[in-house]
Formats: sequence, C-alpha cells, structure tokens
Amino acid sequence: MNSGRSIAGGFLWTGGTSYVSQAVTIVTTLLLAKYVPVADLGIFSLAGLVVGWLALVRGLGLGTALIYEQQDVQKASATTFWLLLATGVLLTALSFLAAPLAARLFHNPSIEPVVQVLGLSFIFYGLMATQDTLLQKGGRFRTRALAGLAGTVVYAVLAVVLAIQGFGVWSLVYAQIAQTVSIAAAMWAVSPFRPSFQFDRAVARRLLRFGNFALLNDVLIFVILTLDRAVLGRVTSALTVGYYDFAYRLANYPPNAVTAQLYPVILPVYSRLQSQPAELKRVYLATIKHITYLTAFLAFAIVLLGPPFLRLLYGDKWVPAIPPLQVLAVYGLTTSIAGPTGSVFYGLGKPNLQVIIHVLKLAATFPALYFIAVSYGVMGATLYVTGVNLLFAIVSVIWTNRLLGIHAGEYLQSIAGPMTLGAAIASIGLLASFSLPLLSESIPGFALLAVGFAAAYVGLLLLLDTTLRSRAAALAAHPRQTIAGLLAEGERKG
Repeated sequence: MNSGRSIAGGFLWTGGTSYVSQAVTIVTTLLLAKYVPVADLGIFSLAGLVVGWLALVRGLGLGTALIYEQQDVQKASATTFWLLLATGVLLTALSFLAAPLAARLFHNPSIEPVVQVLGLSFIFYGLMATQDTLLQKGGRFRTRALAGLAGTVVYAVLAVVLAIQGFGVWSLVYAQIAQTVSIAAAMWAVSPFRPSFQFDRAVARRLLRFGNFALLNDVLIFVILTLDRAVLGRVTSALTVGYYDFAYRLANYPPNAVTAQLYPVILPVYSRLQSQPAELKRVYLATIKHITYLTAFLAFAIVLLGPPFLRLLYGDKWVPAIPPLQVLAVYGLTTSIAGPTGSVFYGLGKPNLQVIIHVLKLAATFPALYFIAVSYGVMGATLYVTGVNLLFAIVSVIWTNRLLGIHAGEYLQSIAGPMTLGAAIASIGLLASFSLPLLSESIPGFALLAVGFAAAYVGLLLLLDTTLRSRAAALAAHPRQTIAGLLAEGERKG
C-alpha cells in the first residue's frame, strides 16, 4: 500500500470533515445566539469551565502513549480502557461534588445542576476513548472523522430544536450529552476492540509515564485560555460572561478552522528537518506566510464587518458583545500566527521552552486580570488578555527566530504582505457595505458581499503567489495525488 496516498486520504477526510464540522458549529452558534437568552449562554459557559477543568485529566495522556505502544497492544489497550473508565466515573462523582462550590464561586445557583449533568459526559468519554485511539493508531481516519461529524450534527439539531422550544440553557446541556453518547455509540459500533478483563500494573505505569510533559503543557494552555471567563464570572455576572464568551467564540472560530488541521501536520515535518536547519527555516517561514494569508483577512473582516453583521442578524441583542469581538479578533490573529512556534520547540526536542512561556504567561495574566476586571470591567479584561497574548506571541516568535537563525527583517517580510492585503480587502468590504446599503441591510445581500470579497481575496492571493497558484491548480485537478506528492516530497527532504 502506498503510505503517502494512505496519509493523504486520512488528511482529506479529517481535514474535510473538520471544516464541515466547524461550519456546522458556527451556524449553530449563530442560531443559538438568537434563541437562547444571553444569561443562559453565560451560565453554560461558566459550567463548561468547571467541567473543562476536571476534563484536563480525563485522558491522563494515555491516548498518545497507546499510539506509540508496540510491545503488547492488546494488553495495553485493555489496561488503558479500564484506567480511563475508572477516571471517568471518578470525574463524574467529582462533578457532583464540585457543582455547589462552583455555584457559590460564581454567585449563581443555576450553575450547580448544569455542572452535575454535564459531568455525566466523563463516563461516556471513558467508554469510547480507547476505541477512538485504536482507530487513530490503525489509520482509520475516515471512520473517526465521520463519527465526530455525526456527533456535531446531533448536537446542532438537538440544541437548535430545543432552543426554539424555549429550553434555554438546557438545550445546550442535553445536546452536549447527546453528542457524547452518539460518538461513543458510533465508536463501539465501528471499532473491533472489546476490552478484556485484564489490568497490568506494570503496563499502566509505563503508559502513565509517557507524555507527562505534554499533559502539563495542555493544563497550562487550558488554564490560560479559560482564566478570563472564570475571572469575569467571579467579579461580574453570567450576563456579562454570555456577551464575552459569544464574542470570544466568534473571534476565534475562523483562525481555529484554518489552523486546526495544520498543526498536527507540521510537528512531524519540523521534527524530521531538525538536522537540516536551512530547510527548517525555509519551511517555517513559508508556514507563517500562508497562515497569515488565511487568518489576517478573517481577523480584519471580523473587526470591520462584524458589527454590522451582528446588528443585521440580532438587532440590539448582542450590541454589548461588539467591542470585545473587535479586540478579540486581534487575539485570534496573534494566536494563529504564533502557533507554529510550539511545533518548532517540540520538533527540536525543546518542549520545556513552550512550558516556560506558558508559565510566564499565566503569571502575567493572574492575578492582575482579577484587579483589572474589578476596576475596568469586561473591556479592561479584554484589552489586558489580548495585550498579554500579543506580548508572549512576540516572545515566542523571537525565541523561535533565534533558534532557527531568522532575522527580524526576514520574519516581518513573510507577514507584511499578507497583513497588508487582508487589511486592504476588509477595508474595501466595509466601504462597499456603506456605499451599497442594500447589500448590508439584508442577510442575502450581506452574504453576497462576504462571498464576493472572499473570492476577490482568494483571486489576489493566487495572482500574487505563483507557488500557491500552481499548487491550487494541481489540488483542484487531482486532490489525493497532489497531497500524496507533497507528503512524499516532505519525506524525501526529511
């Protein structure tokens, strides 16, 4: 079997279904924002933070360990299953115990039952996580991707239907549980693995030792990404958190959709090129350039076109979310551009650098964020977290550039063109919305405006970048063969 084509097929399935899933999620978010009260969205966000904090340890790093396990996969799989199921049961119990404390922490008793019901998802995760890992280990990308997409569709349909019926926050809660259950059922239906009643302590210790560094890094990332909502929930109200969380999600969906499939691919590439510094430098700068091409336009479009879009879609309901949305678009842009630095650190065998940066970033964020939120409210907190994110994005880039021998001028040259082009196209779109009010005063007209300028942006990209133009033409004609060829080329260079 041609490994390049096999990987290409997996990339197409995971990437394609991921983008479909992201699109469904964005549409669902926009619909829920219309039918669910803002305060209920805030309650769900705060409850999700509590469950998310507990979820940090639900996998114990065992998924990565099982993928790399080669000695006795059957015994390791059974051991992993029972470890994860036991962890899921324990975390569900902890959710029930933590729920009253969370309600007191955020001064909102409505949070307690939401946390308790959401905590049931840990059991279903424990039942399916091993099957999911083994499908990934076996290269069954299509099966995994379709199971995940099915769960997203279940969530979207149930959440919207219940929201229209007036279930409020419970439309989100029931939909999330249904999503987890549907994915678990799909995993059991398609996976040949059935756990045997065996548990090997030596295997368990070996698996648990693997990947602890990555687990620590994940914990730091999650705390940093959720600290803003936790602080706002403590010092303001669920209503304020609802506005902020909606703005945060909208601002970060586009860059996340663009980069989510890229980061897992670039890590092994950077790792293979660690002995070829000149080639690694070239590939890294090319990565940054193309990420910026994609995310700069989206960020500027959110800043300039987000306000009229929200007013058109919701009237005055979400007007308080507009200022945070515009600031957080900068947050999303800097996160996406600085994202590959972490892959460079790991690829060069220096994961400790990523951990150091996240520890420093956490120290800079808290407790200062608490006092800023108390004194200056949601906009003060938004500006502060965006500023801290920008500062440490710059630190990460400088550190990476030193490792790779990249001069500041080289780096700025790689992002200056995409940033300028993105700002120009988005600005023209804003001027067009003012000059042609019929386009900005109806949803079909606004959609036509957005599609038109997105097409213009893509056209300019293809016109200005000959490499991108040739690869786009090849990809359109022969998608699987083109991706397989690019992967094979990367393997030869590595």
